[in-house]
Amino acid sequence: MLFDAIRKIITLTAVLCSVLGIAGWRQSSNNLRKAKKLFTLARKLKRSTSKNSDVVEKRKEEIKLAHQAHIDGVLIYLEKVNKTIASITGGG
Repeated sequence: MLFDAIRKIITLTAVLCSVLGIAGWRQSSNNLRKAKKLFTLARKLKRSTSKNSDVVEKRKEEIKLAHQAHIDGVLIYLEKVNKTIASITGGG
């Protein structure tokens, strides 16, 4: 759901900026591609079925880091959207 939300946010912001002639969102398709890559990497990681607890813990950490990278990536785009909205409304 997080990817779907950021996908719509980026798309709608890019369209709005295009209509209003505001620069900074011409690479929205590239931004979407990066967000999808982070989402896919997090989604594809599977839990370890190993009996070795070290392997299981290592895999849990990899999964946690992948999801955190996805969240951090989304937050970067949200900050950019918030700045754009503030500039459109005259708040910054």
